[in-house]
Amino acid sequence: MKPELKRLHSPDIYDLENYKPTHSHEFGLLLQMMIGVEGKDGEESFDVFVCTPAYVANELRTNKLIFGRFYLLVDEYNLSSIKNFINNYISKIEVNLWQDFAAEMSKYAKWEFDDYLDSK
Repeated sequence: MKPELKRLHSPDIYDLENYKPTHSHEFGLLLQMMIGVEGKDGEESFDVFVCTPAYVANELRTNKLIFGRFYLLVDEYNLSSIKNFINNYISKIEVNLWQDFAAEMSKYAKWEFDDYLDSK
């Protein structure tokens, strides 16, 4: 089983490809990595908050405390670099089952089925 990044989506940004933050070194956005099995239909969402250290510093000045799980820290907004980083990361995860991939990926990104309880 080989995972594949199918696409990226953000509910915060309409057009990720052409997005230019007001300050490229101080921004934050929710990024949904839509990942599935290579060569097969279907994808599941793994969500991460992409932001710069300057964004985090500003949040700390404003709020004094913030949680830090599921953050991807970057120096500036560069979608190509973000995609490459994600692709490189998921290509190194060697598992036989999708569930094992999702468990590994869930360490760094919020899986849409994390904490899902079957109602049967």
